[in-house]
Amino acid sequence: EKFDKFLSVLELKALQIALTKPSPAKRLLQCFEILDAIHESSSIQQLIESTIADSEKINLGELLLSSDLGASTSGKKVAAAVLERLNTHVLIEERASLEAPNTLYVEQILPKKASQYWETHWPEEELRQLYINKLVNMCLLSTRPKTTAAFSKKKERYVNEPWPLTNHISTYDEWNPKALGDNIVKLDGLIQQVWGLEKSSSSTLLENLNNQVSDSTQQKSKVKKGDQSEAVPLWAKDIVKGKRIEYYWDNELQWCSAEVIEDPVLKSEKEIMVQLKFHDDEEKHSVSIRNADKEEALWRLL
Repeated sequence: EKFDKFLSVLELKALQIALTKPSPAKRLLQCFEILDAIHESSSIQQLIESTIADSEKINLGELLLSSDLGASTSGKKVAAAVLERLNTHVLIEERASLEAPNTLYVEQILPKKASQYWETHWPEEELRQLYINKLVNMCLLSTRPKTTAAFSKKKERYVNEPWPLTNHISTYDEWNPKALGDNIVKLDGLIQQVWGLEKSSSSTLLENLNNQVSDSTQQKSKVKKGDQSEAVPLWAKDIVKGKRIEYYWDNELQWCSAEVIEDPVLKSEKEIMVQLKFHDDEEKHSVSIRNADKEEALWRLL
């Protein structure tokens, strides 16, 4: 039992190193400090106190949930190890066995490249970008992920996986901010159980998520479509009456500065119609503005 507790302390320290990414020299120094602490400590509690401070433990919980682990190959390896550990803990608690698959993959449920399905079901692009690489948006798979598939298709695979946390994802009707928030609470509770990270870190992340969802709703400018009031997509929230922009007219005139003289009219999630008054000749034109990559966009803010 004592040996198991020593291993738990070492695991926690290894997690800290993986998340904080100290330099090789500092990492080596920390390893020697652990060995010295093991040699000198007369109790597990003393070892814990000499190895990692309470403030560092709190920070670890926040780092696990808020780090963009899915943004890099090394980060995904950390995410895979953490999720495997949490899933194993759940299996032990449920007294269930695991037939370990030959391969292990990490899937980002909300994909990096949004298909039409995900643009429709999670239209707030800025919100998507904030959470696609978080641990709470990931799950383990035993087969290669189909990243851009609709959530209904993903669920069909999740329910048959050997990993209980992946099975749990399949219980959601949709993968949206509410489901993501529920998963934050679930993972945070498991992280506290497994590594003794006593102070909850989910409250801050949940508050941030709720604020961001609220802000994205409030920041959508109101425009008219027929007799109904519709919301401008988040990417176009700054294109309002009185705003100055540049519009690419053609290859001869190229970029022309203009002022938005009427509130935009929504055509689709990717396109709005805008009334512009061009500064060079004072002429007024109604133009189409679409959401596109910077290299392809025909407009830019001044």
